[in-house]
Amino acid sequence: MMRVVVLQADGLADESVADLGGKTPLEVARTPHLDRMAAYGILGLTRMIPRGCPKTGDVAMLSVLGYDPARHRPPSAAAAVLGRGVEFGAEDIAFSCELVEVEAQGDGTEVLRESGVILTAEDERELMTELARALGREGLELYTGFDGCHVLLWRRGEDQVRTKPAAAAAGRPVAVNLPAGSGAAVLRELMERSRAVLRHHAICRARRERGEPAPTQLWFSGPTRRPTLPTLRERFGVDGVVVSPTPMVRGICRLVGLSALDVSAEQALASLGEREFLLVQVPAVAEGTDAAGKVEALERFDAELVGPIIEQLRAAGGEWRLLVLPSAMTPLARGVLTDDPVPFAVHVAGDVNKTRGANRGFSEREARDHGVFIPEGHTLMERLLRR
Repeated sequence: MMRVVVLQADGLADESVADLGGKTPLEVARTPHLDRMAAYGILGLTRMIPRGCPKTGDVAMLSVLGYDPARHRPPSAAAAVLGRGVEFGAEDIAFSCELVEVEAQGDGTEVLRESGVILTAEDERELMTELARALGREGLELYTGFDGCHVLLWRRGEDQVRTKPAAAAAGRPVAVNLPAGSGAAVLRELMERSRAVLRHHAICRARRERGEPAPTQLWFSGPTRRPTLPTLRERFGVDGVVVSPTPMVRGICRLVGLSALDVSAEQALASLGEREFLLVQVPAVAEGTDAAGKVEALERFDAELVGPIIEQLRAAGGEWRLLVLPSAMTPLARGVLTDDPVPFAVHVAGDVNKTRGANRGFSEREARDHGVFIPEGHTLMERLLRR
């Protein structure tokens, strides 16, 4: 049996940073295990978010798993529900939720603030927990998400309601961008009630007193029923597990037939047993607050995760393949996903005995100048699982 491990590290790829002498964090960081993968294995560049597709995590995750986002609708809200282990019936509807700020113009017109409100994870979690307590009722369940991915689950809800994402409504009058159509009144009521909760919350009051942007209400978008996707077993003949703290990632993996494990990556690898496939998603690489912090995070990732995983695979013996990649480009300066190509590296059991490798390391520049280019990132998984 051949074992396959995919190590997906969000925030791994970046653009050049002036504070790092025009280099990327990957070029500056000391990553001997990643560099060895690049030198002795396959190094390449691929585009995980196809041009024209939304630049979102669920789109990138579909590509990582080998599904063309241009053919399969990104299941963000639905996946976030499934990833929490919540029952999601065929007649239930999931909506994405965001905390937004509404500003009154001189003529009294309310406009959605163009730049989003950036909160700490702790503040956002506290606000969403309070909103869930105050607004939730039978048939309407509000779930606090990871990295701003919050969800409203409407049992036996209306999927004909028309909504607009906050990003598309930003800078425009709120009144003409509110939910419309059948069922809209339910969402509008929740949005209005969320205003009272946030208006009086201590976190929002403190931000306003400091002159900082503060969320004023919830915003709903993207009604989604539970989607169906062909499983990895049906497509590639493999079963496996996923280790991830992110509900959206866990949910998409459930849709394609992977089981979620609540263990560390090292524990999951040690207990692979008869499992053929393991996906480990690491969101923490993107958490560096500045260039230096990101360099340190990359070095810890290489030393504490990449190295031990390679060592455990080598010790177990047999045939194995390891793929390391980010889900998408995440420039530190912009803080959002882009559709730019990202580097990847593949290390296989046969690479262990090689005595000579290519003169290259793992970085965006090396992948562009000395690696292979795969235009469609979703085809990478099929190549990796090819027998």
